[in-house]
Amino acid sequence: EKRRARAVQNGTMRDRTQDLLAIAERLGNEGGSTSTNGGPAGPLPPRPTPATTRTHQSEFAKKASRIGQAIHTTSNKLARLAQLAKRTSMFDDPAQEIQDLTLVVKQDITGLNRAIEDLQVRWK
Repeated sequence: EKRRARAVQNGTMRDRTQDLLAIAERLGNEGGSTSTNGGPAGPLPPRPTPATTRTHQSEFAKKASRIGQAIHTTSNKLARLAQLAKRTSMFDDPAQEIQDLTLVVKQDITGLNRAIEDLQVRWK
C-alpha cells in the first residue's frame, strides 16, 4: 500500500486498463484463454456493442410500429363493420359485405396475434 501511494505521488503509476482489455480480447480470439482454476476456458460470449444494441432496438421498434399500424387498420375495419351492422335498410342489405369484412378482420387478428407472439419470443 505504501509503494502504491509513493507511485501515485511520483506520477509513475499508469492506467493499463486498455492494455488488459486488448490482451483479453486477443486471447479470446485465439482461444488461448484459461479459466480461474487453470483449465481452458470456453470462448467468451460476445459483448453487445452499442451499435448492435441500437440495431436490435431499431429492429424491435420497426416491428412494433408495423404491429401498431396493423392494429390501427384493423380497428378501422371493425368500426366499418359496426356501421354496417347498425344499418337497417330493407333495400340495402349489407350481409355479404359484413360477412366478407368479418372474415378479413378475423384474419387480421390472427396475423396480429402471431406478430405479437413473435415479438415477445424474440425480445424476451
